[in-house]
Amino acid sequence: MSQNYYILFNTTIYSSTFTNGLNDKRWRTIFDGRYLMNLATGYEFSLPKNWALFADLKGSWAGGTRYTPILTEESIAANELIFDESKNNSLKVKDYFRMDLRIGYRKDRKRFSDELAIDLQNFTNRRNILGISYDLQNKKHVEMLLQGFTPMVTYKVYFSL
Repeated sequence: MSQNYYILFNTTIYSSTFTNGLNDKRWRTIFDGRYLMNLATGYEFSLPKNWALFADLKGSWAGGTRYTPILTEESIAANELIFDESKNNSLKVKDYFRMDLRIGYRKDRKRFSDELAIDLQNFTNRRNILGISYDLQNKKHVEMLLQGFTPMVTYKVYFSL
């Protein structure tokens, strides 16, 4: 924290693969999104009598998870999903993106501090994709979505030794 302000940025570039132990062929895992970026920033405004107002902003952007294509005709004929194992995890869902905003106050006391905040999670209301499934009845891919915008009120107590 410098002059009541902070900022933190990090990025990771990675590869997540596996082998089956029978040959030297490598496949991507479901988690092989290739990159992840995070940003967290905030400001705290000090008030008299050990009160403080604060605002925090967090964001994450990551490559989407991977999935294996199905053999559509074979799956429909067998009435069960049959995956194209030669293309294991070769497809990728849309990238993950989320922004959170938190605004609140804190009161510092002798043995503890308490904090009340409004937390606007995923305030851009982006419905990120958890995964993809295939509906054999309707013969189409179906996206399983994560929760959108979620407002929360939080109260925390921090004890000092």
